[in-house]
Amino acid sequence: MLRITNITTKRSPILKLEGKLSGPWVDELQKCWKAIAAGTHRDAIMIDMRGVSFMDHRGQALLLRMEREGASLTECSVFIRELLRGKDARQKKAQQIVKKKNKENEHASTVRT
Repeated sequence: MLRITNITTKRSPILKLEGKLSGPWVDELQKCWKAIAAGTHRDAIMIDMRGVSFMDHRGQALLLRMEREGASLTECSVFIRELLRGKDARQKKAQQIVKKKNKENEHASTVRT
């Protein structure tokens, strides 16, 4: 179960999360985030992570995506931050491997012709 509270402030919108970010709750958070992001807010959306006790791989991926697209994760525990850092590093390494293989395949195809 995840409670998502949308707090409107003069500076920037805040999504306060409490509980477990997993399963169908990942989709629900994505809907809330997209709805706020579609508004005319100029400041970054703040994601208050203080109450998050668990997240699955989809929750991690969504939070990383939100962060890449300008959201700011606040009140994030060291444990959660390390989970996100580890996931982000694995994703970057996988992207590097794919790029390297694609480059090798391009080179191999030009050598053969």
